[in-house]
Amino acid sequence: TLSGAAYRNEDILYIMADNEAYMNTGIQASGTTPWMAWTTTSPRGKTEGEKDVALIVLMHGVPYVATASIAYPMDFIEKIRRAVQIKGFKFIHLLAPCPPGWKMDDAYTIRAARLAVETGAFILWEYNQGKFNISPASLIYKDKAKRKSLEEYLKIQGRFAHLKPEDIKLLEERIDEKWRFVLKLAEMYK
Repeated sequence: TLSGAAYRNEDILYIMADNEAYMNTGIQASGTTPWMAWTTTSPRGKTEGEKDVALIVLMHGVPYVATASIAYPMDFIEKIRRAVQIKGFKFIHLLAPCPPGWKMDDAYTIRAARLAVETGAFILWEYNQGKFNISPASLIYKDKAKRKSLEEYLKIQGRFAHLKPEDIKLLEERIDEKWRFVLKLAEMYK
């Protein structure tokens, strides 16, 4: 298992391409499906919050963990280059939208992945042998005033079409909470 390999600090690079649901079996909710997102098994919106798999792996005490997005290929490539130089377990969580599962046109795939970062909903970061850094592509968005509107990100995804303004406000609060946590990690592991 992922947890077992991390626990044993196996010398592998594990890249998790995350489309935020079980897409190949009918768009069912998964542990990484966002809170309130529609899936075939959560037609009114997922009631549980999503797991942060990268942070869970980090808690195993491994030498390298990062997040990446298909919208930022150079960031992803650089993280792979750094990871393969390290002995022990390495993990990269790659956000990879699935147009059918996210109920959006294929043309929006990269835009959705980029907006996830620009709205602060998906934070790009890297933990490398004791140092935790927010990636340059995300760092600007620690300032909430510089983030793009969460509504802009959600409106291109049919899986969030059922949300009301008060739901979006709750999602924004969760994003702010995640940012506070990640900024504290960056401060602790300079």
